[in-house]
Amino acid sequence: FDGAIAFSDEAFQISESIHNLWGMSYSRYIIGEVNWARGDPARAIETMEGAIHHGRQAGFVVVLAWTQALLAVDYGLLGRPDLGRELAASALAQAEKYMPNFRSLTSGAVARLHLLTGDVDAAAATLQRGLAGVAPFLQDFFAPFGAGMQSRLALARGDFESAVQFAAHFLAVTGQLGARKYAPEANHLYAQTLMASGRLEAAMEALRVGRNEAEAMGARWWLWQILADLSRAEAERGNAAEAAALRGQAREIVE
Repeated sequence: FDGAIAFSDEAFQISESIHNLWGMSYSRYIIGEVNWARGDPARAIETMEGAIHHGRQAGFVVVLAWTQALLAVDYGLLGRPDLGRELAASALAQAEKYMPNFRSLTSGAVARLHLLTGDVDAAAATLQRGLAGVAPFLQDFFAPFGAGMQSRLALARGDFESAVQFAAHFLAVTGQLGARKYAPEANHLYAQTLMASGRLEAAMEALRVGRNEAEAMGARWWLWQILADLSRAEAERGNAAEAAALRGQAREIVE
């Protein structure tokens, strides 16, 4: 993450010095994800909005699909899905018109917002339409919005076995692609599905792996959630003191 930010800053400074709007957008369109993962939502939003602004001026379509979709979900996760809906709809429209390979990402973002507001049927319908006709390897490239969303939908419907299978696929794809930045999320989701299906020990192992990855990367957004679930698991095992300590660590990150 440190290296990503350093190169992004250098690229942005060069682009700004020659008034290259496309370059200014391109140098920032994924770095907001780093700010978000590190637990700095204010900077993440500012970075993504800036990349979208410059990309719209330059006609850089990727940022209008990819970054808008991610920003939409971030607003939803911060409790403001109303701010995300317009962005998500715009991202989906851009993908359908110009970049159909991105439909699994953009439709997944719309589906996630539906799920965050409790509309499971709309989420399922949106995701089904978005994944139709998209090659499996492209679905895997955007696994958090493909298999990850399918797992979350199955969880919401109480279909825990399907949820486990989709989450396991998300986790496997993360390893196959070498996409380490997804490791904390993939392990956390897998653990949640295992816990829901009554496999507490296996869930705790996934949480420990996710915790190690999140700590190594400084991915505090995932770390506090993993710690909170580890606390719940320890409480279920009767380890009240350990549960309280873990909950305190999670609370400290959130604060």
